[in-house]
Amino acid sequence: PAEFRFSTHEVFIERQGDAIILRPKPESWDDFFSRPSKVPTDFLSDRNDVPPETRELF
Repeated sequence: PAEFRFSTHEVFIERQGDAIILRPKPESWDDFFSRPSKVPTDFLSDRNDVPPETRELF
């Protein structure tokens, strides 16, 4: 329907449960980074990073 049209040619499509979310694609990287982030501030903070393996060289 016309009332749901975006003023852009490209959109992001995302599934949340049984809903489909359409969002206008940002026009520039500045627009992209100005959008609120869905990544929590503590993302990967409790991740145990293992040291790299020791490997033989060729």
